[in-house]
Amino acid sequence: MIRRIKNININSIKPPIILAIIITFIIEVFNRNSFIGALTYLFLHPFLFIYNVLIILSTFLIVLLVKRRIFTYVFICTIWLTAGITNGVVLSLCIFSFMDSSSKA
Repeated sequence: MIRRIKNININSIKPPIILAIIITFIIEVFNRNSFIGALTYLFLHPFLFIYNVLIILSTFLIVLLVKRRIFTYVFICTIWLTAGITNGVVLSLCIFSFMDSSSKA
């Protein structure tokens, strides 16, 4: 395990960062229901976007510790995209927001 950590260099850290930015932007496109809405969100709230990228990046850093990196990239991307698309569909189909009063019976 120590040898594997020593073999991690700067070239193996670039792909997870780029992939995290792409996945975050795709999820924002589905949540905002438009490409322009996602770009607007990116430029109006850059710190929130970077925070979301860092959350996704933290899951991609697991890839650096496993042997089958491509499989792990695909698996983690699939999980994030499935969760993001599902969230976008739920947000688009929900007419009323879920507030405290709507959860009371």
